[in-house]
Amino acid sequence: MPSSLVVQHRPDLSLSDLQKIQASGGAVMRSAHFGNWSPSNLSVAEMGLRCVLINTTITGRDTTYHPAGVIVGRRFHSGVARPGNGLVTLSRVRQPPKLKAVRPFFSSGANLALAHLEALAKAVPDAVLGTYADYLNEHQTVASAVLEICADRRPDLWYRRADAQRGVDDLSSTSNRPQKWEEFSREGVVGFDGATEGWLIPKTVIILTMAILDAFHFKTPEVYHLSGPSMVQYIGSLGADLEDLYRAVAPKIGLPTRLVFNLVPTALMTLGAPDGECSSVDRLVEAWLAVQGTRQHHPLPSRAEDRPTFFHTRQAKQSRARTELAWAAASCPFPFHRSRVPEFCSQYDLLALDATWFVHPWGAETPLGEVGRMLRAVNDIRSDANT
Repeated sequence: MPSSLVVQHRPDLSLSDLQKIQASGGAVMRSAHFGNWSPSNLSVAEMGLRCVLINTTITGRDTTYHPAGVIVGRRFHSGVARPGNGLVTLSRVRQPPKLKAVRPFFSSGANLALAHLEALAKAVPDAVLGTYADYLNEHQTVASAVLEICADRRPDLWYRRADAQRGVDDLSSTSNRPQKWEEFSREGVVGFDGATEGWLIPKTVIILTMAILDAFHFKTPEVYHLSGPSMVQYIGSLGADLEDLYRAVAPKIGLPTRLVFNLVPTALMTLGAPDGECSSVDRLVEAWLAVQGTRQHHPLPSRAEDRPTFFHTRQAKQSRARTELAWAAASCPFPFHRSRVPEFCSQYDLLALDATWFVHPWGAETPLGEVGRMLRAVNDIRSDANT
């Protein structure tokens, strides 16, 4: 029976479910980037779910984490670093932000990635944070074997190089690229064996190493990977390559014949706020549940003459509940944002407000698919109110 990596989308799980799986020894990981963390990531971090920050982020191209600046007060403060083609882990702070609460993390010349990481750790003290480079080094023997097999089998996937001077170069059209792991490693692989410059590990291989190393370390045929807004969209396009590489790796290092990669859409859980604003999220959730309550089926009165009053009362309750929901949505901006627009509440808001991040209990305990449906419905109400 050939080895197989099975990707399963899991909107049926909640953050609380993942917390329990992790506490019981399960393999749970959120792969994220250095930069500004939005409400869903802050909720994942606040609940202590393990986060590993990837080191292939480019300063001017990451429109989810916006690492070249800081987001505070729904405003993007640019100029912290050059927003060009530089690797975040190789970039330096060019100009510290003026905000007093944020400035200490961004001294001139400091490493940009570490500055973002240290600020996040300060803002969310319960977060379990690590870097992909540290993750590889912690499991260096297995990681080296996986990377070697992947590079030897699919060298065509390896086409980007990075250094501090030129930034990230796309060498996909270059014909004389290395064809073996020995050559890649000799020239340096960013994040592996202490290398800060050199070849960038391809996205497909990064995902595979995270799945395999977790399966190996936790001795499990089932891992849980927490996705941001992007991975759930592009994972399908990587399916064939992931399967091909897993089949090459699994029998050589003693992996399960079948590895289940549970992909959980945690980007949907944005129901949180700085603790001083938690009442607005409470009101929003209560208003939503009230609307759902008015939609529940109630038996008609047995007497026909009582039915007009029944329908009138039900309609009035529904109208009041919808109105309250519209006002609650208008007064609670935190869960509603587009990641590509740098106006969301970030860890730098928490530092500026001297606040902690409040995760709404209903949002934490409810399956993520249901939370997502709730937020989409409420956002439609918000959009209608603005038209």
